[in-house]
Amino acid sequence: MRPTDITELIPEIGLMCPCSVPAVTVNITITLNADVTSRTSPSPEAVLLIDEALERVPGVNLIQADRSGTTSKQIRFPNVALPASTDANSRQLRIANIRGNASTIRLVDSAEFAATVLE
Repeated sequence: MRPTDITELIPEIGLMCPCSVPAVTVNITITLNADVTSRTSPSPEAVLLIDEALERVPGVNLIQADRSGTTSKQIRFPNVALPASTDANSRQLRIANIRGNASTIRLVDSAEFAATVLE
């Protein structure tokens, strides 16, 4: 990580949902220890990917980030529909392409991004 970069790409965030979870709709909010600098227009670059599908379908297994109703350190994925698992596999969620302002992270913070995920 370059500590002076204001659009540093953070590592992907991976989440696993147990296979026993029924179909649900959730709001996922990511909070960083730095300002989020991901582009939001003309189309958001931060995405939530559901499972490892061969074909990505926007709004189904590819969800674009939304910055409305968030602080400068947050990015969210509203109304994410997670289908019930039909087999013994867990649902895999991968959040990618979030950028943050690394220049605001103090050296005492180890100059690394930290993220909190809320449902």
